Amino acid sequence: MEVVWHEYSAAMVFWGHAGTGGTIHPVGNVTVPHRSDQSFAITPAGGYQVEDVVVDGASQGALANYEFTNVTGNHTIAASFATVPTSAPKPDPDPTATPVPTATPAPSPTEVPTATPVPTATPAPFPTPDPDIPLPEATLRITLTEGGEILSGPLEVFLTPELRESLLLEKWMSLEEFDRLFTQGYNSEIVSLFSLAARLEEGVSSLLLSLEITLGDVSGSAYRTYVLGATWDSQGNPLGFVLLEESPEGGRAFARKNSEIRKIAVEDNGSMDRDPREGYVDAEIAGVLVTSPQQVTPGASSGSSGGGCLLGGAPVLLFLALPLLLLVR
Repeated sequence: MEVVWHEYSAAMVFWGHAGTGGTIHPVGNVTVPHRSDQSFAITPAGGYQVEDVVVDGASQGALANYEFTNVTGNHTIAASFATVPTSAPKPDPDPTATPVPTATPAPSPTEVPTATPVPTATPAPFPTPDPDIPLPEATLRITLTEGGEILSGPLEVFLTPELRESLLLEKWMSLEEFDRLFTQGYNSEIVSLFSLAARLEEGVSSLLLSLEITLGDVSGSAYRTYVLGATWDSQGNPLGFVLLEESPEGGRAFARKNSEIRKIAVEDNGSMDRDPREGYVDAEIAGVLVTSPQQVTPGASSGSSGGGCLLGGAPVLLFLALPLLLLVR
C-alpha cells in the first residue's frame, strides 16, 4: 500500500481503537508533543471483560491502563473485549411430596401417527476463498481534495481479529450479489486499513477525499471496485460497513494495467464521522482485493493494454473504504 504522509515535526500521533464491549480513552487520533507521555484507559462494558490490548501490533495481555512514555514516534493501541462467563444457579431441592395413591389407568385410545416434519432449508454460507486463485498487486493512495486540512495520518491500523472479521464479504454484500459475481470461486486479501483526522474549513460541512486505486498486471482477470464506509453510534462504537459506490455498473472490467480515482465526501457528525466535535472529522479507509477465474461471455472482446471492457462473469477486484474518521479543530 502507498500512503501519503503529512509530517509534523513537534507532534506525535496515536491511534486508539476499542472493539465491541468496551471503550478506550482517549479514542481515535491523539496528537501529543515530542518526548511527552500519554496514557490510555481501557474500560469494559457491563457483562464484558478486557480480552487483550495490542500496542504497535504486539499483544500486551488484558490491561486496564497503558502508558506511552518519552514518545518519539507514532504508535497504535487497540483493545478487544469478551463476555464474562456466567454459571447457572443451582436450583433449591424440592421437598419430598406425599405419595398419592395411583388410580387405575383407563385404556388408551389408539394414537394417530404424527407426520414427520419437513426440515427447514438452511441458507448456503459464503464459500471460503481459494488460495490457488492468484491475486494481482494493488495500491491505494488517498489525498485531500477540498474542505479542510489534514491534522494527522494516514496512519496504518493494526488489523485485530475483530477488524478482519468485519471486512469479510458476507458482512456487507448480499448472497445474491455474491452469487452473481463469484460463481466460479474467488480469492481475497485485505490490502490495508488506515485512519486520518482533519479539521474542516469554516462554514464547510464535509470533507472531500480522493482515492486512487492502481492495479498491477491483471491479465486473465477481471475486477470490480467497491468503496465502503464504516459507521459508528453516538458513543463511537462500530456498527459495520455501508456501500458508498461501485464500479463499473452492471458488470466487471479487466485490463492489463488499470488505475481509477474515486471521490468520497465525509459529512461532519455524519454516520461515518467518529469524532463528535463540530468542525472535526475522523475516518478510516480499508482496501480489499478480490479475484475470481475469468469467464468471458460469447461476443465479449478481450480489450487492449490499458483499456477495459465489461464481462458477464469474471475475476473481480473489490476495494473497500472504511468510514473515514477526520478530526477538525
